[in-house]
Amino acid sequence: MGDVSYFGDHGHVPLRVALLLAAVAGILLTAPAGSAQIMQLRATARKYRRAHHRAVKAEAKDSSKAGGSPDYREPATGRDL
Repeated sequence: MGDVSYFGDHGHVPLRVALLLAAVAGILLTAPAGSAQIMQLRATARKYRRAHHRAVKAEAKDSSKAGGSPDYREPATGRDL
């Protein structure tokens, strides 16, 4: 048996029960914070993914307006192939 005091209440509880209650309380306190952080990260990733998609789409649209043949240059040096 262990002596437990919680917000002014005092009692005797078996150690196993006290540890189980402490673990459950810890989960209940940390789960909402973790879930909120995951949702925030997913929203940020979605925002950047959409912005990248719009940029790629705009770049493709701009290159198709330019007409002519595609760019056949070597990426590292810029020389014609």
